[in-house]
Amino acid sequence: MPLVHLKTKRLEYKFDLLGKYTIIKGDSGIGKTTFYDLVESLNMSTSPVQNLTGLRLVRVPRDMENFPFEDYEECILVLDEDCLVLHSKAAMSKFKNSKNYFIIFTRKINLAFLPIGVDSVFKMKTSGKFHTLEKYYPRFHSDIKKLPEIIITEDIKSSYLFMKDFLSVYNNKDIIIEPAYGSNIERVLCKEASASKITKSVQYWIENGKTQILVCYDASAFASYIEPFIAVLERYPNVNIMVVDWDSFESYILSSPMFEMPCFLQDTTFNFESLEQYCTYKLIEMLPQYNKSTLCLCLLRKRCSNTCKNKANCDKKKKSYETLIYDQIQQLQSRLENTNERKKEDKK
Repeated sequence: MPLVHLKTKRLEYKFDLLGKYTIIKGDSGIGKTTFYDLVESLNMSTSPVQNLTGLRLVRVPRDMENFPFEDYEECILVLDEDCLVLHSKAAMSKFKNSKNYFIIFTRKINLAFLPIGVDSVFKMKTSGKFHTLEKYYPRFHSDIKKLPEIIITEDIKSSYLFMKDFLSVYNNKDIIIEPAYGSNIERVLCKEASASKITKSVQYWIENGKTQILVCYDASAFASYIEPFIAVLERYPNVNIMVVDWDSFESYILSSPMFEMPCFLQDTTFNFESLEQYCTYKLIEMLPQYNKSTLCLCLLRKRCSNTCKNKANCDKKKKSYETLIYDQIQQLQSRLENTNERKKEDKK
């Protein structure tokens, strides 16, 4: 976990980098230009800056579209949102393949080509000469106090398949589960689900009369979409929008009693762009047949088949479906069980 620490007689910047990307959000006056100047002055032989940072700090020029990332390794590269390299056609692959950490100053998160996590966005906090960072966006981790009418997942892959399988045992036909298709037109014409369509999807179901909505998304790559989502929450205070914002479905699985392997953003270093990528890698190490499109048997209710091709050492007694049910999903389970009990009582 690299520490950025620059110090002069008048100023001091000190903060940790938790993952490959650190986004510092804010308008003018947050100390961005001063930080740039301090980094730039490190190249001077008579620099007034005391550099206590463990890694080399490098400022990326704004007018260099083809900045040579390959010439740097295990460095901290500092960019402004106006840097041409951020807007080049090859930006995605350049950042992905770079073995460096990145600090990006920006007013808006217009970086959808990068998997920026909610926990990777900060604002500068100033107290006298000291400059540190604090989280910019909230993590909701809602209590599921009421049974949702609809559950919206960010895509049609692993988390959707898990939630669909989880709900199937309760056979509650009153609950709709649907990936985030967006507006009605998108839903009918293309049916391509993604995190970017969550806000439109929530808006669609509110307009269609739903007042109890559960949204499930991967926080480890949701920063580019969170502001319009928060705006919808503020626009409809009378609608109960509950949020399961796990880091990713894979991180949920690894943290569960099935594996007891919680992973954190600082574990990713610069080798992985997000916690989701890191957790997917770790999960495949343990369950080689895992993929996002089809869940392997031990992650479904009908698990531990004799024909399972799992090559990892698998303790079938430990890896039971029930050990995946914890935290907010356990709250949902409790609501479903209570509802089923009431239905049985009503029939009597």
